Amino acid sequence: MKSPWSFPTSPRSPYKVIERLKLISSLDGKEYDTNLQIEIGKRIREESENLKVGLSSNSSTLDFVGRDYITRAPKKLGIVYVPGVGKGKFELTEQGRNLINSKNMEFVMQRQIAKIQYPSPIKVRGTEKIKLIPLTATIKILKSVKDLSRSEVMMFVITIENFSKIDQSISEILKFRENLKKIKGNLKRRKFRDEVGIKKLNLFYKNEDFSIREKKGKKVDKSEFLRTKLRNHKDYADSIFRYFISTGLFKLNKKSRLEISKINEKDADYLLETIGLEPKKFDNDEKTFVKDYMGKENSISLYTDKLDNLLNKFDYLKKLSSTLDLKINTTEIDKRFKNEKSLDIKKDIIVELQKKFIYLKMEKFIKKLSERKKNDFDEIVGHFEEISDRNSEILDKPLQYEYNFFRAFSFIGDAEKIIPSLNFDEDINPLNTTSNKPDLIIEYKDFILVVEVTLSAGQRQYESEGAPVFRHVGKCQNENNKPVFGLFICEKMDVNMPIEFLSRAMVKTKIYNGRVRILPIERSDFNLLFEKIYNEELKSDYLFGMFNSLLDDNALNKYQEQGEEDWINDFKANLS
Repeated sequence: MKSPWSFPTSPRSPYKVIERLKLISSLDGKEYDTNLQIEIGKRIREESENLKVGLSSNSSTLDFVGRDYITRAPKKLGIVYVPGVGKGKFELTEQGRNLINSKNMEFVMQRQIAKIQYPSPIKVRGTEKIKLIPLTATIKILKSVKDLSRSEVMMFVITIENFSKIDQSISEILKFRENLKKIKGNLKRRKFRDEVGIKKLNLFYKNEDFSIREKKGKKVDKSEFLRTKLRNHKDYADSIFRYFISTGLFKLNKKSRLEISKINEKDADYLLETIGLEPKKFDNDEKTFVKDYMGKENSISLYTDKLDNLLNKFDYLKKLSSTLDLKINTTEIDKRFKNEKSLDIKKDIIVELQKKFIYLKMEKFIKKLSERKKNDFDEIVGHFEEISDRNSEILDKPLQYEYNFFRAFSFIGDAEKIIPSLNFDEDINPLNTTSNKPDLIIEYKDFILVVEVTLSAGQRQYESEGAPVFRHVGKCQNENNKPVFGLFICEKMDVNMPIEFLSRAMVKTKIYNGRVRILPIERSDFNLLFEKIYNEELKSDYLFGMFNSLLDDNALNKYQEQGEEDWINDFKANLS
């Protein structure tokens, strides 16, 4: 079956690839056999169960879990060498070890993703006729069209089969945009996108026999085949966005479209210039290719590998900070950078400066939102609706959901400190979230609020969210002298969640130094609360009073008698 070029869709996040690589790094050099597959599978399954992260429905056996993980992203990225079963040792490559130990994964990911090409000694079934370097092809396209939506990527980018057709793809994207502008109404625009997508995929798969794996080889009609492929291509586009963003060369703009990062634009230009568009010719076998090319750090060069370029980048960041009035004291950093002989440590210093830059921009971003301007209010409310729309173009909805609550609480203002678990790009758009941390910690004058949000629903919500939320709020309570409340927000509440949190709040714990008090609400009710705070110009003292009225000892004694239904209804009554 013919396939487009793509990146692995499992796990979806390249950051998860790194976390799991750390889990199995101690197996480096072990004989690759079924027993090793089982051990890898065991470690990944245990991690998934601890973090309540689901595995593929096909992951019934441990050997499958282990094999599935290492033969997808790690193998494609060249961070491991995987021989045939019983034919050698499983090995982390030099870049695999660098990925685990590096202070900045972006430099490692830049090298690895820049090396991915078609054709390659690492065979990918269905891509035999593709002749392309995905990274540089995408950079070239973006230099012409500025940004790319998920739909444009899945229709016009991953369907490119030869680097000589890149200009044609650019023309198709521009024509598609012209036609889309003429169409009014979201439903009509969505219908048009799908129609263009079907036509494009019909051309791409014109010589296929239209059998679908999900139908167990049973012949199906052409339209069903194409609709299935359309869904698959959307998944591929999602994955491509995530992997490209992990390089630091790209970012998502406010419309969830992919564009080249301004901070790292010269880095992207350098790769386009030095690597080019045409794939290299390799006559060697997969083992040599992986170990000597994919797995080696110095097999290609980056912009930051040259001292002059590092100096330029350092000066650019300083100038940018000054332009934006971020008041970064660079005297000490400047001195360290100039005195440092090691190129790698100079890179670390640049990363440090970049993190300072982003942190100060985040503080400025929070301050601006706290001015409570109507257009910001409308944008936050509107973004929640976009996220809940199953047909929207938004990439990584759980990430955007968490980000929008960060914006909402920044807008509410009156906080001494807001601590998100998110990592941001230079425009304070979210890149990823940090594991095992609360989604938001907001420090007010009189209390601390721990916010946990989720898009999960039903039984999975109950099973996966209850314990981590309780633990995060309890830990925060141990670390602070102020009263601590938890706020759990979801799209649709599982019936067990109010029961779970109310019953837990009744118990005075030793481990968490008292009651762990968490209020569960639906996002629609948060919208009403958000609107009330905005319209009535309320401050944190209103929130403090609301939480006390629902979660202090007297209230909990009352609700122990009345039950969780009255508890939630009394919260809703506060909104009127």
